[in-house]
Amino acid sequence: MYDAFIEIIKQYALQAISGFRGFKLWVAKLVVKLIINTLKELGVAVNERIKAEQRLKEYEAIINKPNVTPDERRDADRDFLK
Repeated sequence: MYDAFIEIIKQYALQAISGFRGFKLWVAKLVVKLIINTLKELGVAVNERIKAEQRLKEYEAIINKPNVTPDERRDADRDFLK
């Protein structure tokens, strides 16, 4: 879904710069490329944060059980730290 959003942004940007020539076109391409790269980096960061929060919830569910064994706790620690 995020890739589709980036493609839509790219299409609108290309339509916006279609009338430019020479130096303006070159600068516009650089700006579009910078924006696209920034959006991709932001998407990766958001995706990683979501994954980390899910892993933390799973980890907390294991370690907060009242009858967790030391082996289960150790395995949960290893899985979380991977």
